[in-house]
Amino acid sequence: MMNTSISEKVSSNPENDVLFSFFKIKKAEVKLYEWEYNGFDEGGNYLLGKMGEKLPQETKYRLSTLNVLVNANTGEIFSLHYGRYTFLLKPDYQKLGYSNSDALRKGCTLDDWIDISQLGEEWMLMQKIDEEDEEQALLDAYELTKGNE
Repeated sequence: MMNTSISEKVSSNPENDVLFSFFKIKKAEVKLYEWEYNGFDEGGNYLLGKMGEKLPQETKYRLSTLNVLVNANTGEIFSLHYGRYTFLLKPDYQKLGYSNSDALRKGCTLDDWIDISQLGEEWMLMQKIDEEDEEQALLDAYELTKGNE
């Protein structure tokens, strides 16, 4: 089911403009649908179902061919899945304990070699995070967006 309220928040939040440009999504066409488990969407199920299990359901949506995690109050996207198994995160680098560098934005995923540098320093490939730290990194990223409320 499409959620008009969250769609408007996401399309009007300037923090998301770089994503719309990167994924060639027109703001007027931003339509978010509530996420539900889908047996054919391995990556979406992994990000929103397994890694994002502790996040509120109100953060989990589908946008075009992407699965996204969104702060429902601000409309800021803080993580997403695209392709078969590529995950992006807008992390709290300090809590993660990582030094922010372009090396975190370039690498190999199950989909291909990826370079997301044009998204800017706020984004990184989740594949660069140790698997045991992924869930906490998502929770911290969500908390970081709350500072923008």
